[in-house]
This record gives sequence, C-alpha cells and structure tokens, in this order.
Amino acid sequence: MSFVEVNTAMSNEVLSVVKFLKDDILLSSYYNNNVELRSIVQEPDSLSAPVLANIVAPDVISCVQQTESNSILVGLNDGTLRYLDLENTKVSEPILQASDEGVGINFCKKIENNMIVASSYEGSIWLVDPRSPAKLFRYNTSGRIFALDTTSRYVTLGKSGQEVEIFDIRRLDSSLMVRLTGLRYQITSLKTFPDGEGYAIGSIDGRISIDAFNELQDASKRKFAFKCHRQKDSASGVDHVYPVTALTFHPKYDTLFTSGGDGHVCIWDWGRRKRVKQLPSAPAPHFISHMDLNHEGTCVVVGVTNDSFLRSQNGNAEKILSKIYCRELTESESKPKQ
Repeated sequence: MSFVEVNTAMSNEVLSVVKFLKDDILLSSYYNNNVELRSIVQEPDSLSAPVLANIVAPDVISCVQQTESNSILVGLNDGTLRYLDLENTKVSEPILQASDEGVGINFCKKIENNMIVASSYEGSIWLVDPRSPAKLFRYNTSGRIFALDTTSRYVTLGKSGQEVEIFDIRRLDSSLMVRLTGLRYQITSLKTFPDGEGYAIGSIDGRISIDAFNELQDASKRKFAFKCHRQKDSASGVDHVYPVTALTFHPKYDTLFTSGGDGHVCIWDWGRRKRVKQLPSAPAPHFISHMDLNHEGTCVVVGVTNDSFLRSQNGNAEKILSKIYCRELTESESKPKQ
C-alpha cells in the first residue's frame, strides 16, 4: 500500500493547513488565501479525492475547528474568527475580531459547551462563544505559543523556552502550572492523550516527550522521552536529526502517529516506547509539514511544503512544490503489536 498524490492547482503555493473534517472531507489551505475541499473516497483497490469546492478567504487560514454542531470555524492571519460555509462555499464575515490588528490567530480548539479557545503566536489566549459576537476574556501569557490542545478539563500550551503552561478550562484567567518539557530544543507540536490524562510533545531535534497532568501518576509510565525521525549515516555512523512536525493519536487504537522532516510517518506504541511501523515515504520524500488522520483512523494525509525560501535573505533558497498525499491504513499497521 502506497501514498496516492492528491492533484492540486496550488502546487506553487505554500500550505497553511491540511485537515480532515467529518465525513472524510479533506481541507487544504494555502498562503495565497485559497482553500480546497475534497471528498476522500476509499474503495477496495483505490483511493480518490474529487474536488467539492474551491474557496477564496479574506486572508490566510491558519487553523480550523469543527464544532459539535458541525459548523466549521477558521482562524485567520488577520486576527479574525469566521465560519467556513460549505453549503454556500464562502467564508463568512468576522464573527469576532479576536486579536489585535496585525496579530493572527494560530490555534482555535473547542472545549465544553461549544466554547472555543483561540490563541496568537505572540502569547495571548481568548475564550470565545461563537454564538455571541464577544470575547469572554483575554489572557496574556509570557512567551510565544507554538502549540495548543484541549481536553475536557485542560487547555495546554506548548511555548517558547521549552515550557508547557496548563489551564483549567473552568478558570482560564490564570494557569494551574508552568512546566519545563525536559527537552533541550524548541517545541514544534503538542497533542493530548485520548483519555485526557496527559500529553505528547514533539521538538525540532527529533524527540518526543510524554508527560501526565497528574504528577502523582506512575512516572515510569507517563513521564519519559524517546528519539524519532533520525537517520543514521551508514558510512560515518552519525545520526541525521529531523524535526517532529505533527502529532496525532489513532482514534481507535491510541497509537501515536508522528511526521517529520525526514519525509516519514511513524506509528508508535508510545507506552512501550516501541515503533510499530514506519510508513514508506511519499513519492516526493521531502520535509513533511502537515499530517492528519480521518475520524475513523482508516486514512492518513500528509502535506509536503517548504517556506524556507520566504526567509532566505538572498531569495536563492529552493522552492519545493507543495504536494498532498493520502494513504489508506490497515488495522495491523495502526494497532500495537502483541
């Protein structure tokens, strides 16, 4: 079984979001403000991705959250939260100007009662009721926010300085605690456990850190780190280290899926610190920038993009074409080995 390329007319643009919505709808957005919606169709011997809609947003979409009522909220670089209207194939007027002008929203996640927590890269978080055009409150943290996830009890931020800041969702005006990850390098991604008892963190030096919210839990089971996305040079014996770019848990088997700058997706029995499988790399084995699973855990999607040319001082950095690949997952690949 191999990755299948999803054809796109936006291959010259940098990807901003690649995410599965319910009913196997795949959303991909780009830095030219375009959004593509596709239906992923899995058949016994094939996988296809017909286009459902093409939408142009007012600005770059940086995060997507589907609510319990199946409405789709999107956060934009202009600091607004808006609805993505699939029926009329358009992005709504702002339901909220969550952040100050010039400060974009980088994460939006649902919590209980259809409330939304939104954040900015600069370090602010907001509690938002999308049914009412008003911010409930704003809290300014210290440091930049690189990752955010939620459970039924907690909002967890991965921040600069290798810090994790944890909030009780019932009281977001001050944090419960600030912890160090134990990792030496910058956080790239954070995902909470399916049971809501802890979280996994990825870093730029190809490491995963596992921690629990409850510090009294068995440290040997819930507090450790392991290496991933490293390739040893057969001649020199030196490890080439690649960043962890995305994390997600399988919805049925709780295995941890990681993607990295080495162009691979790895599946981990994280409690035993064992790799279950490394999926063959996509046909263009470049830096994987995005990765997600569909809601049934039967399909994985990866985005390949590289925006380093945007930061190049002389403009000579290579511009890699953006590509999206999907791959069906079997049960034996996704669950821990006995």
